[in-house]
Amino acid sequence: MKFSLVAATLAIAAGSVSAVHPVHSCTETHTALVGETCQTLVQKYNVAQDDLYRWNHGLQSFGNDKCNNLKVGKEYCVKAPKTKAKRCLAEKKKNKKKHHEEKKKKEEEEKDKKPAKQDKKPSESNQGNVKLNKANHIVPNCKKFYTITPEDTGCEAVAAKNGINVEQLYAWNKGLHHKGEHICDNLDTGKAYCVGV
Repeated sequence: MKFSLVAATLAIAAGSVSAVHPVHSCTETHTALVGETCQTLVQKYNVAQDDLYRWNHGLQSFGNDKCNNLKVGKEYCVKAPKTKAKRCLAEKKKNKKKHHEEKKKKEEEEKDKKPAKQDKKPSESNQGNVKLNKANHIVPNCKKFYTITPEDTGCEAVAAKNGINVEQLYAWNKGLHHKGEHICDNLDTGKAYCVGV
């Protein structure tokens, strides 16, 4: 009897939770009406279907490419701010390259001033495993890391590359901006972020 009661309670709770959920940064939602599909929302709000999938995680995962699975009464994200991460990453790459060139020039000038040293072996601290350049505020139980490259375009792309959703990326990397107008604008090239626990 207890098992039946517990099973029934769990079934009701599972039915009330939808696999589709909008992103945290959603700025406008639409409550689905009878007969509405993704195509309805694409036309009504003039958005790309790929954006609709990205903003409503799990929407496409039902295996229905035509997206006829809108749940009546459920809110769907139809507008989200554009990320500035791509621009920020490009600026950081440019600044890093400039800094690297200046540093290299300075090292060459210093090298010209000093007499050449003979057969000096690298110190032990320069050998061995290189530590991950971890980003700040990563969960302590992280098992898998991903290092941001200049080609990465934002949190959605990083999450997709690693087979996770953007909410997991934000949950495991508390330092990432995930609310307000600065959504995911602090992905740092060369930093390692948690992508698996």
